[in-house]
Amino acid sequence: MFIVGTSISIAYIYTAPALFKMFFPNYGFLLGYTQLLALDLIWALPIGFMGSIFTAQKLLRASYGIPLATNVVRIALYFSFGITHGLHGMITAYLISRATSVAINLGFWEYERRRRNA
Repeated sequence: MFIVGTSISIAYIYTAPALFKMFFPNYGFLLGYTQLLALDLIWALPIGFMGSIFTAQKLLRASYGIPLATNVVRIALYFSFGITHGLHGMITAYLISRATSVAINLGFWEYERRRRNA
């Protein structure tokens, strides 16, 4: 899944300059922000997939706890990065929070796997 997200992200990063020139010629200064935000596509599929697994397995702690933990981390990062780095910091904070969400999902998955096998 990381491979699919990575390939889509890379494809967007390479095609975005041409698309911006064609469709948004007055907003070329935002190109770097959209390319940076395109890195989120790397994490989009795994997060959605893990959420579906937790819902299908009826893991309520994961279904409610992981989004709560991720949002707490995201808000803390928004405050710290947003104040110091502006819009670039907000995008960076968002990407870090998404990577953190994947790590939390994988950690919880490992915890549940060990708990069920014990």
